[in-house]
Amino acid sequence: GQLAKFGTLVTKGSAIENMANVTHIVLDKTGTLSYGHLKVLTADFVAGSERMADKQLRGLSLALASMSMHPVSKAIVEYLVSAETIPERVALSDVYEEAGAGVSAKVSEHIYRLGHPDFVVRGQWQEPAHLFGKTVCVLGNESGVLAVFALEDRLREDAGAAVGQLQEQGYQLIVLSGDRAAVVQRLWEECGITQFQAGLNPAQKY
Repeated sequence: GQLAKFGTLVTKGSAIENMANVTHIVLDKTGTLSYGHLKVLTADFVAGSERMADKQLRGLSLALASMSMHPVSKAIVEYLVSAETIPERVALSDVYEEAGAGVSAKVSEHIYRLGHPDFVVRGQWQEPAHLFGKTVCVLGNESGVLAVFALEDRLREDAGAAVGQLQEQGYQLIVLSGDRAAVVQRLWEECGITQFQAGLNPAQKY
């Protein structure tokens, strides 16, 4: 009845009874507290040791991002197809996606990766200060980073009020996110959540 009006499906009556004993509420950041529609703020393309042209790097980024339905990949595709510079067409082979981390593929005998810095350059990432608090996605290969995308997702206007109401009722709120700690930490400042776990892959959220 009433729960169905809010899009909530309950399969067992005991679930409602157990709600009386709930002390903690776990939230996923993207699409719950935020809108889940990321936007590319900046994109920096580096020639690298191969001296690749800007169009080539854009083409590689677009081809790899198109292989994933992750919100970050969707935002990069949207950004690249709407940019004035037309990306060069790139043919991929041996495409592989690691959930929550990124996409890799072979292009002319080289392996390229697009995704979380740790996935792309294996712990060699040194983040510039101006990217602190932003969602970062990088393109790279064995020679290093070739492109850096900085993205941002807007918090819902009512997120702070909803969090405050739940906290006033005595609930402990915990946010789970695949994003980096610096990004999730913004929630602390903007809507008052102090407990979170960052850098999680989808399986780690269950």
